[in-house]
Amino acid sequence: MKISKVNAVYFSPTFSSGEITGLVAGEMALAGSLGQGENIDLSKTEEDEAVHEFGPEDVVCVGVPSYGGRVPGIAAKRMENLRGDGTAAVVIAVYGNRDYDDTLLEMKDILTERGFTVIAGLAAIAQHSIAPSIAAGRPDEKDRHELREAARAIWEKLDDLAAPADGQVEVKGKRPYKEYGGSAMKPTADESCVGCGTCAEQCPVKAIPAEAPNTTDRERCISCMRCIKVCPAGARKLDPAGIAAVEQRLSKICGERKENELYI
Repeated sequence: MKISKVNAVYFSPTFSSGEITGLVAGEMALAGSLGQGENIDLSKTEEDEAVHEFGPEDVVCVGVPSYGGRVPGIAAKRMENLRGDGTAAVVIAVYGNRDYDDTLLEMKDILTERGFTVIAGLAAIAQHSIAPSIAAGRPDEKDRHELREAARAIWEKLDDLAAPADGQVEVKGKRPYKEYGGSAMKPTADESCVGCGTCAEQCPVKAIPAEAPNTTDRERCISCMRCIKVCPAGARKLDPAGIAAVEQRLSKICGERKENELYI
């Protein structure tokens, strides 16, 4: 089948999902000697209204972090603005070494309803955003090598298909999806906050008021950790005791290194 470009679409508050999705899309484009397609960051609040349309000669790699085994609610909402026309899609769930549960299946269902055919899925490991000692330093070089190999395998499959519909893939997950009630871990600003507003500008859900960037709307906050990642003063933090408790709990079930998984 004829493919003209490979596009990367991702929700990536702490940048790992964007890195991994971009790596996979870039390697697929390289394997097919194609030009780079669109690069769409669903973490931006303007994506609430933006609609993106893709045709039958596109491939779309869509990546999100797994929150409690699910697609983050705001990411799912923004994914609904994607429109396919018999377009091949690759779904990528990025998780912190615990499990991704129903994330890939939920992504597949959202995209299928919007005119895409999911021809491959990836579950990729990245450092845990709340408990950084879990999967620390990942994706590492071994991961990146595996992801490039996976991207080339996906391209080979796609190149052999007469049409995307011939290559629809089954991924892990159950319906109804696992329930996720959110995290109680909400970042706050300490006295070192300089009021620059970087966190307010970049919060994916506008949980930080521009007029009071040292505060947090706990009802809006989705615990994505973007504010901690981008704060130039290092003023935004989680409660150390809370982090320690999460790391202790996760270390019992996430102690062994998990590997990336390809569905093809």
